[in-house]
Amino acid sequence: MEYSDNIDDLIMYNLLLAKRGGIKLETFKQESACEKIVPEKDNYAEKHMKRFFCTKTNDSKSVVTEINIDKYNELAENPFFQTYQMKWKIGGAIRNVYDKGILQEMGVFEYNEASFKKLRKKIPNLGEVVRDLTQFYKN
Repeated sequence: MEYSDNIDDLIMYNLLLAKRGGIKLETFKQESACEKIVPEKDNYAEKHMKRFFCTKTNDSKSVVTEINIDKYNELAENPFFQTYQMKWKIGGAIRNVYDKGILQEMGVFEYNEASFKKLRKKIPNLGEVVRDLTQFYKN
């Protein structure tokens, strides 16, 4: 994170740092970095995984970043980041499975589409990061 030379920003940072119980300097230095997420064998055995994302709270045009669980936990305590998670199906039938018109198993595509749409209500530009509803799928 680059520190601003703007005097107003510097005053705000100093006030926040000086405040009793205020924000620690490390909080300002935290950054999100896009990481290559790879499901583990346990995820494939369970047919699901959790995906984690973050955006900056002080930037309305913030880029959505996919992060790992460790970075998610780290940034969850930072007031300058908003963190999100969603459950993602990576195994099983690719499409819904019906028996006599009754849903037996929700397909990967439909499950992930529902998860995506739900989280997209909170992060409108999620589609910039999540583009494939069958990402990580293995049968």
